[in-house]
Amino acid sequence: MEHSHEANEAAKNAELTTNNRNISTTTSNGNSTVTNLKTVNDFDLNKIGDEDFAYEENNSKNPSESNSSSWYKTLYSSSFSKFFLGQATQKTTDSVGCKTPEFFDFGINLREWLQSNGRDAIKKDRLRLFRQIVHIVDVAHTQRIALLELRPSSFILLQNGDVKYIGSIVEIDSLSSSSHENTKKRNLHQEISSIDNFRAKMQKTDDEKLSRRNVSQLEKKWYGFPEGFSIGDLLPFNIYCLGLLLFEIIFQFESIEELSMAMVDLQHRIVPPRFLSESPEEAGFCFWLLHPYPSSRPTTREILECELIYGSESTNDLSNDEESTLLLYFLDSLKQKMHEKKTILLENMKLLDVDIKVVERKRASRRTSECSRTNTLRDKLLGNINHLENAYFSARSNARLAEISGNDRSDKDALSKRDKWSWVESQENVLTMEEKSTDRVGSFFDSICKFARYNQFEVCGTLKNREFLDSSNVICSLSFDRDEEFIGVAGVSKKIKIFELDSLLDENIDVQYPVLEMSNKSKLSCICWNNYIKNYLASTDYDGLVQMWDASTGQVFARYDEHRKRAWSVDFSHVDPTKFASGGDDCSVRIWSINERNSIDTIWNPANICCVQFSEYSSHLMAFGSADYKIYGYDLRHTRIPWCTLAGHENAVSYVRFLDPETIVSASTDNTLKLWDLKKTSLEGLSSNACNLTFSGHTNEKNFVGLAVLDGYIACGSETNEVYAYYRSLPMPITSHEFGYVDPISGNETSEGNGQFVSSLCWRRKSQMVVAANSSGSIKVLKLV
Repeated sequence: MEHSHEANEAAKNAELTTNNRNISTTTSNGNSTVTNLKTVNDFDLNKIGDEDFAYEENNSKNPSESNSSSWYKTLYSSSFSKFFLGQATQKTTDSVGCKTPEFFDFGINLREWLQSNGRDAIKKDRLRLFRQIVHIVDVAHTQRIALLELRPSSFILLQNGDVKYIGSIVEIDSLSSSSHENTKKRNLHQEISSIDNFRAKMQKTDDEKLSRRNVSQLEKKWYGFPEGFSIGDLLPFNIYCLGLLLFEIIFQFESIEELSMAMVDLQHRIVPPRFLSESPEEAGFCFWLLHPYPSSRPTTREILECELIYGSESTNDLSNDEESTLLLYFLDSLKQKMHEKKTILLENMKLLDVDIKVVERKRASRRTSECSRTNTLRDKLLGNINHLENAYFSARSNARLAEISGNDRSDKDALSKRDKWSWVESQENVLTMEEKSTDRVGSFFDSICKFARYNQFEVCGTLKNREFLDSSNVICSLSFDRDEEFIGVAGVSKKIKIFELDSLLDENIDVQYPVLEMSNKSKLSCICWNNYIKNYLASTDYDGLVQMWDASTGQVFARYDEHRKRAWSVDFSHVDPTKFASGGDDCSVRIWSINERNSIDTIWNPANICCVQFSEYSSHLMAFGSADYKIYGYDLRHTRIPWCTLAGHENAVSYVRFLDPETIVSASTDNTLKLWDLKKTSLEGLSSNACNLTFSGHTNEKNFVGLAVLDGYIACGSETNEVYAYYRSLPMPITSHEFGYVDPISGNETSEGNGQFVSSLCWRRKSQMVVAANSSGSIKVLKLV
């Protein structure tokens, strides 16, 4: 269906706009110096010796005064089991009595571990070690930092249970922004000589020193940059090195010669047959990390989320003492939770006792008689007892919080101030609502009575015009005139048809014809009748045109064409008859005056506008729903920023209606309606805590299905081709009515839904009737009974 709309489509566009905005980031060096590389060849890993550490010059005299100290950024650590160190590390001092650098904490590097203790480690512990290393790389990558020496000798296994990276790094963003500067090296510590002394102490014999230098030279070749390497591949190259590292950690070699041959073969994606047979899953994982195309390699986050690596984090081996301790902790926690529930339950029982006495006193003052209707109402309440229980204690809680906090907005005059047009009827309604709000619990009891009052929708009339019964005639909007004698019908048929309501209610009329028909050049999205000037009717269409019609002549007398894209909604002010507003896909809300050719104000929004609605209780307050899942309220005296922003829906907001001066109900394509307390909102930030209640039961995931309110009752459509009714204080539906499918040839109604949905609703105040239309063009007049 064409009106199917585009509520979700608008939401996707809004999300895309937001995501694109987030891609653009701003970097600020502050006082710290950033490593800059001209090209990768300027920083050749093959020219770095074991004793050669890069350092960074810092503009700040004191490294601690800079935004991030230069040497700290080169050192990343992650917790690791002390088991791996064994007896290989001992506290040592150099020949002149200086202690080894404090941050090494007498550890050994990963290369030494692989040649000593690592031979005895089981595969599970080896994978856990690899996971710790991936964590280090992940921390760096999230900050757009690449590790330039990602190889075993650059990782230190510390006695305190940490793994630390001691190699050089580079900030990716600095490569493109500062390519004119010379390569600068980073320092791991202020005392390079201390590091040299530490490394010297670890080389106990000349033979051992010679052997380690040979392995170091081979290691730099295995983990060196390949030919044709580009700067943009730095992060994927880290993943490639992780693949080599995983291979070394998992597979055990008998000699350096065997390791060297295997590492050379691995560069051609050839692994030893024994590795494939003993560790097939790990072998496949290595091939993924070593993929010849950098873009096909996983990210560090994807590696950590894989079952092979993630599973290495868990352990199933618990001692008997650990099992007993864990079980005892569970039982104690459960007991504490039960005590908390008991306390809450006792408090709730006290509240119920108080309310029971209040209701009994009221009941004693009246004579009541049992009847079949009373039994029916009781059955209805018992059938919804769980929903009613939650709603009751929620009302009690809100009443208590209101008494404690009392934090109303200082600028809440926008909710009900009516400067220019004062109408006695509306003011009386305002007072009534204020009186009701003083007793929240009493209001809840009133809600139960209102909920139990009605059981179903009764069909009072049906439109019998076969021209409508076609999928190309989706009705997008319904609107009553000022006196509620005529109803306007508009949609994708590009026509506005005016019907007399009495003709729809007359069962003796076989076919109803419109009393007036007005044609438009484009599909119509919304119509709205003026609340005071009987013959004024406004419309919006898919071309973005806003038009003012004279319903007495069927002619357009004003056109407003400032919207650059489709306009979705139009609404007249309930206080000022000359003012109206429209909103659409150009992300703007236009405020118009009948007496002006151009808009008198424009409100720009981050996303598409799906609906606009004036408050009928205030001269200044207006709300609109947006495709960015939010509702915006504006004080029209100050349109620079929103008066409030309501957040809580999970999809585009398709409708907004004012229930009273301080309450808004909204509909969204997330299958819910939400009730918002405007007194809980704030001028700054999102007012997500202003949502008092969420209504659910109907289905609404992609279409505009209509929303109408009257005296606390809420009616909405559903994509199951049904009309639902709710009451403002209770989350579950009162009742629903299924439209049924009307055959366009015979005009008979069947139970087949055929993918149809209710597309528009309008409430008649005089007789509490709901006029509803669906996507096949069928119209029904319903009444709660």
